This record gives sequence, C-alpha cells and structure tokens, in this order.
Amino acid sequence: MSNSFLVAILAGLGAMLGWGISDFFAKKSVDKVGSVVFIFWLQLISLISLAFYIPFSNQWQNYPYEQWPKILILVAINLLATYLFYKALEKGKVSIISPINASYPVFAIPISVFFFHEQISSGILILLVTIIVGIILTSLDIKGILEDGFDKNDFNKGVPLVLMNVALLAIWIPFWDDFISDKSWVMSLFIFRVMLVSMFGVFILAKKIKVGISERSTMKWVVISALLFSIAGISFDWGFGTTTHTSLITALSATFPAPTLLLGRIFLKEKLQLTQWFGVGLILLSLVVMGFI
Repeated sequence: MSNSFLVAILAGLGAMLGWGISDFFAKKSVDKVGSVVFIFWLQLISLISLAFYIPFSNQWQNYPYEQWPKILILVAINLLATYLFYKALEKGKVSIISPINASYPVFAIPISVFFFHEQISSGILILLVTIIVGIILTSLDIKGILEDGFDKNDFNKGVPLVLMNVALLAIWIPFWDDFISDKSWVMSLFIFRVMLVSMFGVFILAKKIKVGISERSTMKWVVISALLFSIAGISFDWGFGTTTHTSLITALSATFPAPTLLLGRIFLKEKLQLTQWFGVGLILLSLVVMGFI
C-alpha cells in the first residue's frame, strides 16, 4: 500500500469519525440554542482550533489577494449550506438528516464530470441510482403513503432543507477541491474560516442576535461538537491537499452517519421505519463501495 493511499484512508476515516460524532452533539446543541447560535460557536471554535494547528503544519505562507474573491464565493456557498443543514437538524431526526446529508457525492460527481472532465464508470452510475433510491426511502414516510396516499406531510421533518444543503455541497466540494489542489491546504482552510466567521459575524450583528449560552452542559456539547468538526475538516483537507485520491476520501468521509446513527439510537432513542433503515443502508453501503471502484 502506497503512502499516498494510506494517507487518503486515514484522512477519510478521520473525517468520518469527526463529523459523525460531531453531528450527534450538534443535534443535542441545536435543540437547546437553535441553529444560528450553534453555527456561530461552531465556526469560531473551529477557527481557533485551526489557528493553534498552523504553527505545527509548517505551511504558513502569504496568500495571494487575487484569490480572495474566489474563496469568498466558496465561503458564501458553504455558509448557506451549513445553515440549511443545522436548520434541518433542528427540525428533524439526526438519524434521517445525517445520512441524506452524506449523499452529496451523488450530485458532486456529475458536476466534477461536467466541469473538470473526470471519468466515471458504469458501476459508479449504478451506485448513484442506488443512492437516489436510498434517499427516497429515507426521506419519506412510506407507511403513511400506503395508508392514505402521498402528501407533503409524508416528507420527514427537515428533509427539504437538507436536500437543498446537499445540492449546495455538490457544487462546493468539486470547486473547493480544485481551488486548493495547487495551494497550501492549511492556509486555504484558515483564510476560508476567517472569512466565514467574519461574514456570519456581520449577519449576527445586523440581526442583533444574542449568541451567549448560559447552560454549562449545552456549552460543553457545543465545544465538543466544534472540536470534532474542526478535526474532521483538517483531516478531510489534509487528504485533499496531499493526495490525488479524491473519490476515496470523499466516499470514506461520507460514511460519517454510521457513528451518528449508533449514538442517536442509543442516547436519543430515535426510531426509524424498516424502509428508512433500508434506505440508510443503501446510501452508506453505496458510498463505501464507490470509493473502491
């Protein structure tokens, strides 16, 4: 096994565990303080964590100012996607929202093919269709549809929001990968975080939103979620910035709902219909297989 391949596996698994456990604590947090307050602390703590990491990375460098407009656009897309995801998490079950959120490769891959001329096999196309079936089964109340026909209430809470988030991530992922491919991924991520926190801070000030968290237990959940989120992001971009195994990293990291589902079932007592579990299984299994085709 080459060093590059091993780095890709470690990066993907690090992102998987970080995001997966982070989502569990995020659900506990947004239920208490709401999505906007949680996102502020999530991004601020992530920025501080990354700032502490930079001296150990040996990748500090001056960033070309002509690149800032591009990264600002990527920040805006990612910030909107982040808001939609945590708003969906606030409304729905983490056991449903997290797997659907993980399905962004189903949309990211066609965009990579169209804009960056990546080649995909017939096996990948079959897996994409399988993931779409999994999304449908996970998103819908099949039992309710069979009982009284289809209506808008048969969409599980938060599903429309997380689907919009997935669409935005599908745009962001390929362009972010292309953007950092010839740059220091650490500095790119640091500038990205600075701009994101600044942009969101302006929004909070304009809306006069109070971001204080009085309950110590809730603040503890927020900090744990943010630190894990930061570790996952560093792991993800480390893999993207140091290897060419983009699909493998994307597929492994996209299985992050696995630890989320386990924790949600044990501690939040979330229950899913059999068809929803089947849909979740289709999504995760397809994403794992996709990384090795």
